[in-house]
Amino acid sequence: MKYLAVFLFLSVLSCSTLLTGGSAAAGAAIGSLAGPGGAAIGAAGGVVAVDLMEQDVPEVSEVVGTGPAATIHETTSLVETIGLWYLLIFVFLPLLTKNGRGWVRRFFQLHDTVSKKDVDIQQSRLDKLESLLQSKHSDAIRKE
Repeated sequence: MKYLAVFLFLSVLSCSTLLTGGSAAAGAAIGSLAGPGGAAIGAAGGVVAVDLMEQDVPEVSEVVGTGPAATIHETTSLVETIGLWYLLIFVFLPLLTKNGRGWVRRFFQLHDTVSKKDVDIQQSRLDKLESLLQSKHSDAIRKE
């Protein structure tokens, strides 16, 4: 059943989509050696490489025109593609794993992470600061 679902999913996708996804994944895998930022840059590099391979400049100039309009169109398309792959790889894909779901759960429970001991320490610190300010204020009034 699982293999049938994968086969149907892959048969619906075009080769261009698979090529873009594969190159983004490969770039992210290579870039992940440098950490999350490197993975993001690697994924962007993979998408840029595929876009450059598939780019047909005369078609773009016929549809959009030449000059700044073509550049803006290409830049917008590139940013949109990179953003969608980033969203897929670094936001939605981790939610499929148990660790990813646990991280999101812990992220939204940050308000429960402060202990009473930490609150008491901060309270005593603020009390000392308040008494110091009051003594300085009363000293300033006496001098006047």
